[in-house]
Amino acid sequence: MTTPLRLEEVRQALLALHKAIVDSERITYEKTVGAIQSPNHFLKLLTEDPWFAWLQPFSQLIVSMDEALDPKEQLTASMVMRL
Repeated sequence: MTTPLRLEEVRQALLALHKAIVDSERITYEKTVGAIQSPNHFLKLLTEDPWFAWLQPFSQLIVSMDEALDPKEQLTASMVMRL
């Protein structure tokens, strides 16, 4: 069975990859579409603009891992398998 520690390691690796992809997409977006005016504008783009829509399942996976690692619930093998 995957331990919470192992799941946390996977989560951290995915989080680093997600950040690198988001940073890269931001650069490409700004070169193609134009400057992003503020962090709030960028967050709105990340959540609503079709350019970034393909990242949403990846982002949701990380959120699901966060929820699974919540100390209020015991992590089970079936929870890990669902992730």
